Amino acid sequence: MRKVIALLAFGALVPAARAADLVERVVARVNDAIITQSQLDARVERVRKDPQAPTDLNRIRITVLEQMIRTKLVEAKAAHLDITATPEEIDEAMERVKTQYGLTSDQDFDRALASNGMDRDALRDQLRESLLTNKVLAREVPINLNDDALRTEYEKVKEQKYGVAEKAHVSEILVRFDSSDEAAKQAAKTKIDAARSQIAAGTPFADVARQITEGPARERGGDLGIVAHGDLTPALDEAIFGHADALAGPVELKDGWALLSITEREKAGFRPFDEVKEEIRKTMSEEIYDKKFADYLADLRKNAIVKILDKDLAAEDVESQKKGTPS
Repeated sequence: MRKVIALLAFGALVPAARAADLVERVVARVNDAIITQSQLDARVERVRKDPQAPTDLNRIRITVLEQMIRTKLVEAKAAHLDITATPEEIDEAMERVKTQYGLTSDQDFDRALASNGMDRDALRDQLRESLLTNKVLAREVPINLNDDALRTEYEKVKEQKYGVAEKAHVSEILVRFDSSDEAAKQAAKTKIDAARSQIAAGTPFADVARQITEGPARERGGDLGIVAHGDLTPALDEAIFGHADALAGPVELKDGWALLSITEREKAGFRPFDEVKEEIRKTMSEEIYDKKFADYLADLRKNAIVKILDKDLAAEDVESQKKGTPS
């Protein structure tokens, strides 16, 4: 009888143990939300497929976990602010991803996702998180840059970023020679000198070019178009921009003599403020956004209840927070 009771007791324990095994392990709690082991593992596995991902698995795990904690904090804030990402917005974001990577068919899209350890549901989740984050930050972390701030930045960086080289409209007559043949070189020089004399006497440069030039622009009367300082060889660059003459040369090249007509000179300067204003706004906004984003996330976490239940990850997180790494 005792054996029967013992067996019945053992039989009753087995289903209970199996049920406990089926309970998902919780890695972290963020206020009332949880992050499970399977959720973390799935994200980590996707990150590991990235060729640029760190090789240190522990580093990947804590980085991914902190990103997931950040998402939970933002989701809670979005719910408090009654902010949502609609299915239509997520659909539009999905289409933008397909367009960005030139994926024209659903099959190509699915293959590309699979190669990164993802499927459409996983991508939709990530896009929903991104949309929520952007909406929350747009409301909570506004960035207002007026024209005065943009112009101040323009004056600060224009030397490094917005310089425009001196330019000129250039036409060329080129007479080639064999560099190993001195007689051919002298004959070419005589021909280019005669061309210069014709032009000096009033014959249009383009007419002479169409007759004798051996350069690529013969049909265009030697017209090379607009040339910027530094575009051509040093010898040609010096002939064009080192002097104010409208007719320059002959210039000796390694296998030819060049005669140059220079018109429509434009002095070196800077791209105008109105042309680059939105570019400056974008750059400044991103820099300010990154700083404010980090501060905002730090405040969200400071005011939240975050408990990491994995001992090793908890220790890594403590070190990360000491270094000021935002979650």
